[in-house]
Amino acid sequence: MDVKSQVVVITGAASGIGAALAEAFGDAGARLALADRDHAGVEAVASTLTARGVEARAYPLDVSSRAAWQALAQTTLAELGGARVLINNAGITFLGSFEATPVEDFDRVLAVNLGGVVEGCRAYLPQLREAPAARIVNISSLYGLVGVPGQTAYCASKFAVRGFSGGPARGAARHDRRRDGGSPRRHPHQHHEPGQDRGRWRRGHRREHPRLLRQEDHAPRQSGGAHPPGRAARSAPPAHHPRVRAV
Repeated sequence: MDVKSQVVVITGAASGIGAALAEAFGDAGARLALADRDHAGVEAVASTLTARGVEARAYPLDVSSRAAWQALAQTTLAELGGARVLINNAGITFLGSFEATPVEDFDRVLAVNLGGVVEGCRAYLPQLREAPAARIVNISSLYGLVGVPGQTAYCASKFAVRGFSGGPARGAARHDRRRDGGSPRRHPHQHHEPGQDRGRWRRGHRREHPRLLRQEDHAPRQSGGAHPPGRAARSAPPAHHPRVRAV
């Protein structure tokens, strides 16, 4: 997939996989809309890329907010043009048993991890339907494949992301669009909100969770990256015959 001069929108871009994807797509010549609730962090990523000659803009975004998503879609359309790729990467987790997890924390995990994907797709689908061979990549997790004790909210949200990615993908296929549910493996990725301790495993605390993107089902497995620039064309089917994958 050639993304040169194309608009790529990435959430959770202040650190971890989001920042790495921003660098990869920037190196491939994409024009980047980088969004994160950690505005200072995503501004730093955008500034670093801009200094290297990449067109990158940073935007504050609470992915759980429908209004914020709609505003972002209109802003990026006005400032950069229509999106070609949307990567829903933002995510948080909470470590603790179901009974011990506060209701507000459980709900917040679902609102960010699932709601963020739903609202991102809702906001950007009108633009993506206008772009040839557009992509939506919804990042899931190994915990979206198997249930894990102490990660009830996170597992529920990631299983739901996989299910959601399958439904809209079938409808979008009529418009020559692809939607991929990515199942991450081993990559240091921040799963916290600004102000939270990073990398903590204590019960009841948000923490970093190792993640690495993987494409599955009909596509060849990748060692990392969500259709990395330069490799996507070799793994993806022709645009006129989109292959639906939900992982």
